[in-house]
Amino acid sequence: MSSDRSFQDSVLEMMRRHLEAANLEMFSDFEISVRSVAPGSPLVTVNELEPSIVAVIGYVGDGIRGALTMIASDAAVASWLVRMGSEGADTSDALGEFSNMLLGRLKTRLHPEGLMFQLTTPTIATGRELRLSTPPSGSVSLSFEEPAGKIRLRLDAHFAPGFELQETGSLDGPPAQAGEAILF
Repeated sequence: MSSDRSFQDSVLEMMRRHLEAANLEMFSDFEISVRSVAPGSPLVTVNELEPSIVAVIGYVGDGIRGALTMIASDAAVASWLVRMGSEGADTSDALGEFSNMLLGRLKTRLHPEGLMFQLTTPTIATGRELRLSTPPSGSVSLSFEEPAGKIRLRLDAHFAPGFELQETGSLDGPPAQAGEAILF
């Protein structure tokens, strides 16, 4: 059992590294400069004095399930939208879309590692002093800063007993990259 746990911990660490790189890349693609900072305490509001938005998007694959949680202040998301030329757009919808894009980028990065999963639709909540309970399974937290505020990420993963990465040769080709069109 301890070897299972050790393997699962190494998979979760691999997922964390890819998530950090995917987040930096995603914001860079929108010309929003973010930098990674020490995560600090478990995921809570990024600024307890102002409203925050939290987006939670789940994923499920063979032997794995979990969720990505993304949280930022409403003011920070509004600032991103201004810089992207979408001033006035709904900040809650925007953070939901950012979480969807981020988990999609993570999925693309993990495919060659032998980890495949499907995404759910993001769930959005807003409020002050938002707090999330820590799941009993594996979890990693990341924190980022940019001029308009902080961004907090938490990736939760639950591995089924006997979970293994898939052989990369047995996977059905790479998933679509961000911005690619898929014709049916």
